Amino acid sequence: MKKIISSLLALVVVLSLTITAFAAEKSDVQSKIDSSIKYAFDGKFAVNGYEAKDSKNLLMHRKAGADVEKFKADYLASVKQWLDEGKSKDVVTLAMIIDNLDAYGEDTKNFEGYNLVELLTSFDPNNYYNPFGLYYVTETAHRLGLDDFGKTLCNDLIKRYYKLGEGTNFWNGFGTSPDDLSAFVLGIAPYQDDYKEYITDALAIAESFGGENGYGFTADDPNADSTAMILAANSVVGNKEKADEVYDMLIKYYDETTGGFVGSASNYMATSNAVLAMEYYVDLLDKENNKPSENDSENDTVVPQTEDNNNKNDNVDETVNYVNSNNSDKSPNTGVATLGVAVSALGLSIFATSVLKKKED
Repeated sequence: MKKIISSLLALVVVLSLTITAFAAEKSDVQSKIDSSIKYAFDGKFAVNGYEAKDSKNLLMHRKAGADVEKFKADYLASVKQWLDEGKSKDVVTLAMIIDNLDAYGEDTKNFEGYNLVELLTSFDPNNYYNPFGLYYVTETAHRLGLDDFGKTLCNDLIKRYYKLGEGTNFWNGFGTSPDDLSAFVLGIAPYQDDYKEYITDALAIAESFGGENGYGFTADDPNADSTAMILAANSVVGNKEKADEVYDMLIKYYDETTGGFVGSASNYMATSNAVLAMEYYVDLLDKENNKPSENDSENDTVVPQTEDNNNKNDNVDETVNYVNSNNSDKSPNTGVATLGVAVSALGLSIFATSVLKKKED
């Protein structure tokens, strides 16, 4: 009996350690973000300040909690010049600029004589846009309550660049990749309840590029950049268990000496991607900490499956609709992570203790 009890207790310890190692503490993630900002942003990207073309880095720098007020004057001047030069058709950069100006307290509907929100919603998706960065536009549209416009972009992204069972085709025949699949998921995630089939399909295909050390263009050649993008995609749709797993993979590329991440091409770019992913991951941790009880949760987490799905994109609305809603939908709630392992461990612990007590009596 003592051997049985010892075995049960050992199993409880193993399960407990597994649970502990599988979930990162927010403070640990934030510390990695802080050191990465010092390395890649303060140490490289922000050295000469930010211009309009650098809006992505400014956006990430600010979101990480860094003080970006010192960049404001030069950035605003650069945005004015960017608009005067007629570059607002670059809808991805425009969306980033709107977010940055909002954060700086500027009136984006009347900035230097320009209505940036009107410029955003007048964009015609029949014109070329960068499909990889479209998530900045759909996120901004959702934040501003421009959901009809945001869903129009999602529908176009799917119709033009995605096929169920095959994945993305962003670059005219170069095939799909974990980076592109993740960017696709991020792009439609603000309206994920409407596109669960596509999110599930994309995440399932992405798993074919993964191994125990992360994700890459092949499973045998993982890298920090692709692994970071997979972390971002799973975090934004609330796949907590998978995000925890991928975060543990990403941390393998963290360099304690520099405070950044080691990339296959550029350590600075790898660190930038890691910051992007960790910011999404921190958001997920915050939602998990503040989520309602399991009985109160109404939305299911979108999880990757391995079903072979060769259906056509027939259910995507191809109608272009530019009518903007004034009522913002609620942000999609993430699902509730399963507690099965924890409950099992607790049950085994109680059982073992009970048996031991009876034996002693």
